[in-house]
Amino acid sequence: MKNERIKNIALGVLFVAVITLTIAYAAMSQQLNITANATIGNKQASWNIFFAENANQENICTATGSAVIGAQPTLTATDISGLAATLRAPSDTIVCKFAIKNTGLLNGKITTLTNHTPTYTGSGSSAAADQTLVSQNLTYNFTYDETGNTSPVAQNDTLNTNQTKKVKIVIAYSGSDLPNNDVSIEDLGTTIVYTQY
Repeated sequence: MKNERIKNIALGVLFVAVITLTIAYAAMSQQLNITANATIGNKQASWNIFFAENANQENICTATGSAVIGAQPTLTATDISGLAATLRAPSDTIVCKFAIKNTGLLNGKITTLTNHTPTYTGSGSSAAADQTLVSQNLTYNFTYDETGNTSPVAQNDTLNTNQTKKVKIVIAYSGSDLPNNDVSIEDLGTTIVYTQY
């Protein structure tokens, strides 16, 4: 009987200890809840890189020396074409200024920049020599036209969201001798491919 009494006391003490631990655990525990609201929109990231005229610029291209611009180029969002110009003397230059803008939500990087291979077409008995002379003395440079940045436009150059970069193309005749007859030049230009980065 004495053993049974000790067992009952031991069970009673154990019962009190379990209740005390349960109360102590309940007093020292904390429930954490995470509640969130979210919206999944249908506004997609936009891509919008394009050519644009510079502000307050009357003509895209200007001539220096005795060069003459017969027709200003047509500028669209993705193409600049139709320039008709004549370089008449050494050091004559045509300068075309415009901008490249990114108004989209994605940054762009030039992944391909290809300068076209122009075709030179002379006339008369000295056509071949005239073509060679002009091809060796005609320069075409495509550079940035910004304060502190006049470097050539190049592959891996970036154009971030809401950024505009002013650029220019300079076409010049650097030779001291002129051809005997006119030489027409076709496909003088550059193709630029921007991709998201």
